[in-house]
Amino acid sequence: MLSGVVLGYWAGMSSAQEPKSDEKPHPTPRVRLKLPAGTTAPSTNSPQPTAAPSPSFEIPDGTPIHMRLAQSVRGITRSLVKIKVYSREGDAVRMVASEDVRVNGLVVIPKGAEGQATVTSVPLPGLTTGGNFQKGAAIELFIPKTGTVSLELDWVRDITGEKVPLRAIPLGESKPFVVSVWADQGGMVVYPAKPKRDLQSLIHGHLRIWAPTGARLTAFVDGATGVDPEELKQSQQLLPIPNENDILTIYRTKGQAAKEVRIFCDQKEVAKLGQWQYVALEVTPGKHRCQVDGQVPLEFEAKGGQEIFLHVRRKSADVWELLPVDVGEGEDATARGEVVAEDGGSEAQQ
Repeated sequence: MLSGVVLGYWAGMSSAQEPKSDEKPHPTPRVRLKLPAGTTAPSTNSPQPTAAPSPSFEIPDGTPIHMRLAQSVRGITRSLVKIKVYSREGDAVRMVASEDVRVNGLVVIPKGAEGQATVTSVPLPGLTTGGNFQKGAAIELFIPKTGTVSLELDWVRDITGEKVPLRAIPLGESKPFVVSVWADQGGMVVYPAKPKRDLQSLIHGHLRIWAPTGARLTAFVDGATGVDPEELKQSQQLLPIPNENDILTIYRTKGQAAKEVRIFCDQKEVAKLGQWQYVALEVTPGKHRCQVDGQVPLEFEAKGGQEIFLHVRRKSADVWELLPVDVGEGEDATARGEVVAEDGGSEAQQ
C-alpha cells in the first residue's frame, strides 16, 4: 500500500515538471554587436531638415513719413456765454501719407496710405485738471479762448496693408504731445509744442490755434518694422507705372516784389521768377545742378518717378539760395502761386 502511494507521488511530480504544450518559450536575449571603429550609430532624435527662412525686409526705426490730416483738430472754445467742443478725448483722427516712402528703392508706404492718431487730452481753457479756475484766470472768462489738444500718433498702413507704428519725434518712445500749429509757406504745419519756439512763432504771427484739414505733419516709424518680402514684391507690381523722369518744381514765395531772379539748371536758363511764381520741369535720372544766377549751385540727384521741390529763398539783399523741401511743403507753397513757362536761354554766370 505504501509503495503505491510513493509511486503516485513521484508520478505527479514528474508530470508537473513537464512544460505545457500551450506555454510560449522565453525569447532568446538579443546580443548587441559592437560597431567597427570610427562608426557611430544613427540617432533617433536627429533634427529633421527645415526649409530655409525667407529673407527679411524692414522699415528702419525712425524713418520719416510726411502726413496730412484728413480732418481738423481743434480744442474746446470757451466764451462767457457758451462752450463749444470740437474734439473729444479718445477720438480717432484720420491721416494720409502725402508722399511715397521708399526703402532700398522699393515703395513701402505709398502716397495716400491711411493713418491714424488719437486725441488723448482736451482740457477746458482756464481750468485746472481738477475742474477749478486757475489762479487769476477768472477774468479771462470775458475773453473768448481756445484750449489745447494733445495727440498720440498711432499707425500708418504699409503697402501690404499692415499697420506700422508711429511716433511724433525722431528718437525716443511714442507718447502724446500738445499740438502746435504754424502757418508756413501757404500751408499749416503741426508740431509738438515747445514753449520757446512757439513764443517766437507767436511774435512773428505764424502761430495758429487749431489744425485744419490738410495740415502737414511729420511722423516717424516707432521701431524697426518687418514687411513680408513676397507680399512687398507683389505689391510693387500693382503700383502705377512711374514716369521715367522726375518732375522738378522751383518756386518763390514772397520777398523783393519788384525783383525777378534768373534760374539756371545744368548751365541753361530755365525761368525768371517773381513773387509767388514757380516753374515745373522734367529732369532725367542722374545728378543735376541748379542755381540762382551768380549764386552757389545746388546739386541733387533725380531717381525717376518722383517729385522734387526747390524753394528760392533770399538770405540777404543780394544773396539767394535754393533749398530742397518735402512734397507737402512744396504743394502748399505753389497752391497759390502762378506757373511760368520754361525758358530756354543763355548760359549761367559763374
